[in-house]
Amino acid sequence: MAETSDEIRRELEDTRSRVGSTIAALERKVNPRHVIDDHPLIIVGVAFGTGILLSTTGAAKRAALDVRERIQHQATHVNANASGTLDRLLSAITATATTAMTAKVTEFIDNSMRGNPPRTASNTKSRAA
Repeated sequence: MAETSDEIRRELEDTRSRVGSTIAALERKVNPRHVIDDHPLIIVGVAFGTGILLSTTGAAKRAALDVRERIQHQATHVNANASGTLDRLLSAITATATTAMTAKVTEFIDNSMRGNPPRTASNTKSRAA
């Protein structure tokens, strides 16, 4: 059976057309968007079943406990840092107050030993007048 080149070309075009249609149909079947559009109730059922399955395994509870432990760990870390910062702040305030008080007491003692009256608010006002 000798075929002419025109017949072979026609058969090739028919084959390409069938293969193209088959590929398009396969792409539609495996495309998630089309699967959801074509079978919405099945997808809802699968999602519901998956939710039930996950709830019975305790995975959600374990995940929640894991998150809780991580938050507690971070809160402890933040608390320790805040406590250290507060301690340093109080030490700095105490040191500054001690230095200021020491300077005032030293000034008062020096003025007392020289016979100068201590400087008070009322002495400052009377000198200005």
